Amino acid sequence: MTTLTSNATTSAQVAVPHQGQKQVSTCVSGGFSFSLPTEYLAGVYQIPREQMSDDLEIVDTPEGKMPVVSAAKLFADELGFELQASGNERDLIAIRAGGTTVALKVDDISRPVTLAENGWHSLPRVARPNDKRGIIPAIAMVNPGADAPNDALSLVMNPLTALGIESHQAAESTITPLQTAKEPLLPQRRGSGQLLAFVPEDVPRQDLNFVFCLPLAAVAEVVTASDVFRSPLSTEVFDGFMIWRNLPIPVVNLGACFGLNEARAEKRDRNRGRRLVIARASGHNYIAFYTQTQMHSMKTPTSSPVDFPSLTDKPLLGSFKTEFGSMVIPDLDRILNCDF
Repeated sequence: MTTLTSNATTSAQVAVPHQGQKQVSTCVSGGFSFSLPTEYLAGVYQIPREQMSDDLEIVDTPEGKMPVVSAAKLFADELGFELQASGNERDLIAIRAGGTTVALKVDDISRPVTLAENGWHSLPRVARPNDKRGIIPAIAMVNPGADAPNDALSLVMNPLTALGIESHQAAESTITPLQTAKEPLLPQRRGSGQLLAFVPEDVPRQDLNFVFCLPLAAVAEVVTASDVFRSPLSTEVFDGFMIWRNLPIPVVNLGACFGLNEARAEKRDRNRGRRLVIARASGHNYIAFYTQTQMHSMKTPTSSPVDFPSLTDKPLLGSFKTEFGSMVIPDLDRILNCDF
């Protein structure tokens, strides 16, 4: 059903960012908070309460008629989000590109926020499951001073892709001009030539006939438990984002990446003394995962290749037999770029 409203009114003006700056506005729809880059926002309007309708398809604004898309319905249909039914999507955000304008219906939209230079980060594939079209390609640091990750970070919608104005490939080059922040790699530690051996937290030690390991130089830091940014994108493998040195770091369940936690024992008591490893992948990217509290560093031992049929097609760089037992090196780049 198409409902026409003839008096949607302007409720806010969109500020124009200075050249080289990136701005986003935070929106809420169905209880889900996300951000929109302001570069394609042509205006914000409000629907009169008496004309609010779930099946509103066309709106008449001071700038002409526009098709209407509900953000909550789009997230539910495209990504399977289970959002709250608020019935309060009154704000219309006019998205314009290439001569096409579409109104995105949301519960609320904030004033634009200018991001810091390292405030925009493209999402790795593991952090956007079920998002084949690239509707949510990035995460932004919208409030660096906030203590809670869910207050500091916000997932960013690509409105051109989400609304079908441009394809993901065409829009991606224009919507993400800032690359993932280039955190300088720390100098090689004295532990070069050493390994860190560990067992993922989500795998009972007795279920393994090997341990995982990483070159010690690939371990950026080991910290205790950290608050994590939660979103509807979280899965059994991807657990959200932590903030480390002002960077959003994806947190994964390493055992789940290898299919090792399917028949795991009852979860052990998890407290803030948990060990969280922050590891370096290639291209100045990082990934974090929890391990059991006992871990060991050692000089790289003499080794020979060994195969584990249970790990066929799993994200590993190699598996080896050593005098200390069998070891498996996870492929962090592949984990970041996998669609589990």
